[in-house]
Amino acid sequence: MGELIIVAVSLSALFYTRLVLEWRWEAYQDFILVLAFLHAFRSVVERRFNKESKQHFLSAYTSVASLLLFLGVELFV
Repeated sequence: MGELIIVAVSLSALFYTRLVLEWRWEAYQDFILVLAFLHAFRSVVERRFNKESKQHFLSAYTSVASLLLFLGVELFV
């Protein structure tokens, strides 16, 4: 349920900033940040409710990798 709320809020924020405020139209950075935030949220929830599976380590790693990808795109593109 939490992931669906994050996706809904992110999509409405992207719609609002793109069409209403007419900000930049390059949206790939925003989607990378949304994915990083989703994986961070998933990592926290998995750690809290399912510690023995160790799946939260993979979600945390994916979140950090997404943030590094975002920083690389922002700095070098």
